[in-house]
Amino acid sequence: MPQKKNPDALELVRGKSGRVVGSLTGLMMTLKALPLAYNKDMQEDKEGLFDAFTTWQASLAMVTSSLSGLTVNHEICRQAAQGGYANATELADYMVSKGIPFRQAHHNVGELVQQAIQAKKPLEDMPLEAFQAVAPVIEQDVYEWLTLDALLEKRCALGGTSPQRVNEALKAAQQQQQIQVRDANLGDIGAILDLVQHWAGAGENLPRAKDDIVHSINEFAVTEVDSKVMGCASLYIYTTGLAEIRSLGVNPKTEVRGQGRMLVAYLLKKARLLQLNRVIVLTRVPDFFEQRGFSHCSKDTLPEKVMKDCEICPRLANCDELAMEYHLEQPNERLIFRSSC
Repeated sequence: MPQKKNPDALELVRGKSGRVVGSLTGLMMTLKALPLAYNKDMQEDKEGLFDAFTTWQASLAMVTSSLSGLTVNHEICRQAAQGGYANATELADYMVSKGIPFRQAHHNVGELVQQAIQAKKPLEDMPLEAFQAVAPVIEQDVYEWLTLDALLEKRCALGGTSPQRVNEALKAAQQQQQIQVRDANLGDIGAILDLVQHWAGAGENLPRAKDDIVHSINEFAVTEVDSKVMGCASLYIYTTGLAEIRSLGVNPKTEVRGQGRMLVAYLLKKARLLQLNRVIVLTRVPDFFEQRGFSHCSKDTLPEKVMKDCEICPRLANCDELAMEYHLEQPNERLIFRSSC
């Protein structure tokens, strides 16, 4: 019927998801209990695997097209959210905060929801007398708990649905779309040199000559924002198998956050591929590294091969850096991360 506007593309994707999950189930059944040797059973994985990828890629294209032209009717969405008694759990939590055991609160809310259905009202429109007839501890402040805004604000745990967390997630997704992390090339020499000289002048990194950067360009990783290099860091490997991340710096004029975090993650991934197992950090920003999973350790554990670089540090006589470490999965060599010296 041409007058209707059904979400046809999204319905198709919902249907296709069953097809992909079916391919996964079939593949797992084929692999189940296979011995550790070549088996002709494996020829059966191709049909489901290739079909799943084709279906998946087509579904992504449909969802992308649907979302790009999507507009939201906020008032209709709010009305829909207020239906269905989604705030029933919040009412139970309110009762628990008043000292009612959750088991009893659950029973009371069920009774109140039944009354609200019969009255054809949402919970937040029920009179206070009706609440108190079921649970006398309920007071006027219950209505503040039952609003949609209050429900969302309380879901403020990491990954939650509060406006604050949603905005953080959107901002992080936008930043990741803007930032590209890659291995450096000779065309990046000028930008890397500017970054190193800036942070060396600020006393946060050791100075490095242009020739040194050219010779070690294969050690560097950079971040790009709008096709411009805005951050860099290098991974130096000693002959003993020891490694050190050097020259970490981000352009102070950039407004795109998260570049330092992405550089650290990129080089740690590279360290895993090299089968390094320990990251040690000398830093003045311990909070940043604690968020990356680092823990504090003693400077005495730093090898002399690395500590010799402190001799050319402008803050040698008054070092205020903290030592931190991060253990990778591999059991062998070690990695040193030096954010300042």
